[in-house]
Amino acid sequence: MTNPIRQVLYISKKTRAMPDAELHAIASRARVKNEREGITGALLFVENSFVQVLEGKDAAIENLLAALRAVTRHRDITILMDRNVPSRDFQNWSMGIITISAEKKADVVREIHSAGRHGLVADSVSDFFPDSQTFLMMKHVYQTNQSLQQARTQSPG
Repeated sequence: MTNPIRQVLYISKKTRAMPDAELHAIASRARVKNEREGITGALLFVENSFVQVLEGKDAAIENLLAALRAVTRHRDITILMDRNVPSRDFQNWSMGIITISAEKKADVVREIHSAGRHGLVADSVSDFFPDSQTFLMMKHVYQTNQSLQQARTQSPG
């Protein structure tokens, strides 16, 4: 039997404006560190918030969450989902960046605001978002990306 994978979805608020180049540099550094630690996941920047899915061994995820709590570029880390799963949903991304349409962005913002209205406590484990629409959208983007990459490598020419 394989060890379960810990999967965490959290949101946090940016503490300052960050140009796209800086956000992509953050993701690039995270990609290198995550790969070394066996962590996979995806990152979404939406308005003033980061939305991130992390997957990996419990100790690696706990260490990363502790490091994230110490970073000053964001605050109010709120765990929306923290669970063990039999396999990774983002297995080929050490830190993929998700981009979304304006319509989906509105859905994500609503979900973030909903989390705030329900008084979730930062760093608490919550079942409030067991089927987070944001998580499902991020997973769909990943799966679509993987399908497109697979089609590109299999097409002749």
